[in-house]
Amino acid sequence: HASAACDQEKEDATIKCMEDATGTIPTTEEELCKYYQEMTACYPSDCCDVDEVDEGLKEYQDSFKASFPDGSCDIKCGSMNLQASVLFFVVALAAAAKNIF
Repeated sequence: HASAACDQEKEDATIKCMEDATGTIPTTEEELCKYYQEMTACYPSDCCDVDEVDEGLKEYQDSFKASFPDGSCDIKCGSMNLQASVLFFVVALAAAAKNIF
């Protein structure tokens, strides 16, 4: 079931976005994480509280963990989710700091 803000038009746009983003599934941890992040970025933030979206995110996370059990990938709903962008920035800063020291 979709929330009022997550209408059919947004659902259709999400499907098209995912179809456009689908290609060869990468085999490295970093590229696979980026691939899943691009796919989940297709979800409009209005659709992030829909059960099917939660299930989809869990499937991506499980699939990533199956390929890279010790790997880490922050898979969030919606690309315009401010929290996800801030978290990505913090992770990028931490990674950059690790490379400096």
